[in-house]
Amino acid sequence: VVFIVIAIVAFKGGVFADNFWGGDGNYSWSSLFEQAKGTMLITVFVFLGIEGASVYSRFARKREDVGRATVIGFLSVLAVLMLVTLTSYGVLPQSELAAVSQPSVASVLESIVGPWGSVFIKAGAVLSVLGAYLAWTLMAAEMLYIPAKSQDMPKFLTRENSHGAPVPALIMAGGLVQLLLVLLLFASDALDFMLDLTAALALLGGAFELSGIARMHERPIGDL
Repeated sequence: VVFIVIAIVAFKGGVFADNFWGGDGNYSWSSLFEQAKGTMLITVFVFLGIEGASVYSRFARKREDVGRATVIGFLSVLAVLMLVTLTSYGVLPQSELAAVSQPSVASVLESIVGPWGSVFIKAGAVLSVLGAYLAWTLMAAEMLYIPAKSQDMPKFLTRENSHGAPVPALIMAGGLVQLLLVLLLFASDALDFMLDLTAALALLGGAFELSGIARMHERPIGDL
């Protein structure tokens, strides 16, 4: 929110217009289409996780809260993605945006307010990654636990401790994550590899996950 507000204040209409149309002076819809096509993989990756409400639907007190949370989550992520992207286009030329180091938002904010902007964003990124790591570990365990409850996965994954946590599923999910992190050390382009892998597996995993939830609640999958 801090970044978006500051970027709106520093927004330059001329810079945004050049970036929006490709920055090459050829203002055509084909240029806009190429930009949109180039962001599709990142967009799929950004929206991974909005199904979290359905993953944890067994804890919902009211069924309608699941759908409501999913819609709110989707719209919230969409708003943040669009605002961060579009406001950045009004701050720096396309050539400079393409050359910034990761996290790119830190470099954009630094160009507006100075070095403290980069430190501020990087500190926020660390907190965000830690929170996401915890959330995704729990979600991955739940994706093993739910199909196991409907006998689509080995039954031992349904075992819980005294606090209701699916321990075997958590251990397996954590182990698989660690294995992937080790494999990434040998990948030539780790980020692109993970983008391709997660985007492809999300389609298969989503269908498998919804099937397990539908069977667990004894409802047709179309109702979800």
